[in-house]
Amino acid sequence: MKVYLLAGLGLAVLCNIALAQDCKDDGTNCAQFSQMCTNRVYASILQNYCKKTCNACPGDCKDNSPRCPSWNMNGFCQSNYYSDAEKKMYCSKTCNLCSADGGGSGGGGASGGGGASGGGGGGGGASGGGGGASGGGGASGGGGASGGGR
Repeated sequence: MKVYLLAGLGLAVLCNIALAQDCKDDGTNCAQFSQMCTNRVYASILQNYCKKTCNACPGDCKDNSPRCPSWNMNGFCQSNYYSDAEKKMYCSKTCNLCSADGGGSGGGGASGGGGASGGGGGGGGASGGGGGASGGGGASGGGGASGGGR
């Protein structure tokens, strides 16, 4: 039993190492376009061709902002205002957007609702609908921690 467990663990580690080594930019101008990794129009293209630059490598499950827990409490992860690419770029771990293939499954948050790939805004935030980290909701907008709605 212990042998199988160790073999499985070793295989998982090797797979993660292989995935990390394969993660590279396929585009030649990725550094030039790095600011557009979260742009709603270009994010899916850039995160496909510029995986390393856009932090979209499989196995890169981490938050790139220390504010993710607070944003999540204010509805960022459930908000439909922000694209999945934006959520993954800043708060992939907090928003549960990590998987073996780099995709996401959604969910999470203070009161559920929404998610990475559908379902809508639901309850959102700590006690109010809609919102996100900024712009239209969240900490300083209409939704999120203090309510208000969309």
